[in-house]
Amino acid sequence: IGVIGINIGTQYNNAVQYQHRDLIRKMTAMLYNPIARVESVDGICEIVCLSVNGKLMLQVINAGGGHSDLHLSTENYIPPLENVVISLRDDIGVETVVLRPEGKSLDVSKCNGRNYFRIPKVDIHSIAEINTKSPLVK
Repeated sequence: IGVIGINIGTQYNNAVQYQHRDLIRKMTAMLYNPIARVESVDGICEIVCLSVNGKLMLQVINAGGGHSDLHLSTENYIPPLENVVISLRDDIGVETVVLRPEGKSLDVSKCNGRNYFRIPKVDIHSIAEINTKSPLVK
């Protein structure tokens, strides 16, 4: 259990600041070791983990833009994410990572019990297909 002794949600809503995201990221890193984690990115990135036919599929989503601006109803440009570095727990047995829909294989390196890969650029959405030594779900 972690506690932040202030109303960070309202503060973030009223004045979006990267420090709020960094604080939450650092707290959660101390509390648990997720299967997948965004380690660094130029922009705002969200990931969603899915299991499809025994493979781990990471939806990599560009969360940039003016979503918190109550006076903004449309976007005509959202800057792409760049240098997205994602890590995966080593115990899932990563063999390969393939960027979809491009079909491009990504290099994977291991460090401190995690597997790291980099996606150079994500415009709006990409999928990282994680092939493991054994199916995650049968």
